[in-house]
Amino acid sequence: MWKRIGAALLCLFLLPLLACGKTQNTANANHRIWLTYELHTEDDVYEVLYQWYIDGKLIGDHGLSFADKSSLPETLGDFVQYETDPEGNGYDYSKFGIRLYLRNEPISDAENESILDGAVPVEPMLSFAAEFDHKYTILIEGSREKGYTATFLGEQK
Repeated sequence: MWKRIGAALLCLFLLPLLACGKTQNTANANHRIWLTYELHTEDDVYEVLYQWYIDGKLIGDHGLSFADKSSLPETLGDFVQYETDPEGNGYDYSKFGIRLYLRNEPISDAENESILDGAVPVEPMLSFAAEFDHKYTILIEGSREKGYTATFLGEQK
């Protein structure tokens, strides 16, 4: 009888551990798409803003700037980390898209009503097949007066 009680207690202890291992999705944990921006612009850039898309659907947006409101360096790195949509379906990152915007002057926190207020669009929107844990470079050139252009330079080796 004690053997049965011991076996039952052992099962009760091990069952939750086995269940946790099956329900956790560790295959995609902390996967990122790394982006490097090369800023070859005639104007100072204080913020790079972007919206990212999967298969034409807006997924999110983000801004890169310094807390001290200083201008950005010529080379700037960032990452995108977004693995599933709100319904829990996996996204097809082979249909990754990014729309960029620049801000040429510092903005105070009080002025920042919308992330894109005062931002200048960079054309065109870029699309490429992205893979997790790969690094890609985007070149941004031009000026506020003439317009900014973005060129996908490909994967960093």
